[in-house]
Amino acid sequence: MLNESNLLFDKNFNFRSVLEFIRIHGPISRIDIAKQTNMTAQTVTNITRDLLEMGFVKEFAKVQDGRGAPSIQLDINPDGAFSIGLDLDEEHITGLLVNMKGDVLQRISLDLSETDPEFALQLMTDISKDLIKRSGIKNESSILGVGVGIPGPLNFNNETKEELVNPIALKQWKDVPLASLLSERLGLKVYLENNATSAAISERWFGEGRLINTYFYIFLGSGLGGGLFVNGQVYSGQSGNAGEIGYFPLGWMSISERNSNLKDHLGQFFNIKALYRSLQDLGINADRPYHLENLLRMKNGPFMTWLENAAENLAPFVLGIEYLFDPEAIIFGGRIPQIIVQELINRIEVKISEMRIDRKIAYTPLRLGSVGIDCSSLGAATIPLYQNLAPLPKRGRGKSTKMPGY
Repeated sequence: MLNESNLLFDKNFNFRSVLEFIRIHGPISRIDIAKQTNMTAQTVTNITRDLLEMGFVKEFAKVQDGRGAPSIQLDINPDGAFSIGLDLDEEHITGLLVNMKGDVLQRISLDLSETDPEFALQLMTDISKDLIKRSGIKNESSILGVGVGIPGPLNFNNETKEELVNPIALKQWKDVPLASLLSERLGLKVYLENNATSAAISERWFGEGRLINTYFYIFLGSGLGGGLFVNGQVYSGQSGNAGEIGYFPLGWMSISERNSNLKDHLGQFFNIKALYRSLQDLGINADRPYHLENLLRMKNGPFMTWLENAAENLAPFVLGIEYLFDPEAIIFGGRIPQIIVQELINRIEVKISEMRIDRKIAYTPLRLGSVGIDCSSLGAATIPLYQNLAPLPKRGRGKSTKMPGY
């Protein structure tokens, strides 16, 4: 028998499930929702009534379907809720304000040369306030929160129940309680995620992962990261750092024999700032992503060598992901131009086809992410929507799944 808490969770989960179904398949009628979710017509009617009262969905014109009476169609109300996403890395910060359908209403992006915690915190505060001001949103209670994507690792403090930021890429950061500090300044709930998982979330809501339940996302930013979706839910691991393939050691020497500066890890081949420096040392103009795209189009020798080395070192790990997780897809994306990501995929596909064991007939397809260079910031903006509105089981690390007002 369900106890009271289980009944409340079941009600909340059904509420979220109907909203998610409308988000993915709308416009759709109540009867079709009931048929395809196996809920009773009365349950769907009750839930959609509440969704309408809360402003999360809207009714549209009746549609004639077969011989029956015309049915009213339901779809997401874009202005039912809003959220902010911030993506911080060692060379840039991007802020987005999105509506409930994920439409980007405002965008601010800045190149950075300084990323110490206080400077970055003030910048995040200013950008968030500016996004809200530009949007003209009058009722700030409709903003579900601020999602922040930041390089890992994240550490969870069991005593204070908050995440501490320790990004290796940001040298001056050490155990920074970023979420609580930013929340105090903005008066909004702040959600933290590593930027690779943020990008994976954006693909789930808006891109290639929309109708894929289990996939691994490979994130190419200032370094290399990964995010994992299992059965339609993001999997962050017990510490929030699942998928961090960039820190995987190359070679199998003992820890004591390894360089302490992490030079022998997989992510070294995807350090874009290091790539810029090496190209500049050769007299090649490169300090922006579009410069790399131009080098690819010109088949520039040093850049093509970098690309080949990157593919050579990443290919075994891609095959390992296929064997270990057997996902429906492995999706590649990030802040690198998509034409470069696709070229990397092409080279990896050739290499892993030669590495697979004989008689293996089921392969995991490699796909190019469709969200683009804002994948991490859009994913970060999606986190408040995802945490508050998506049908997900209660997650660890103190994250609540209660529907606002329900």
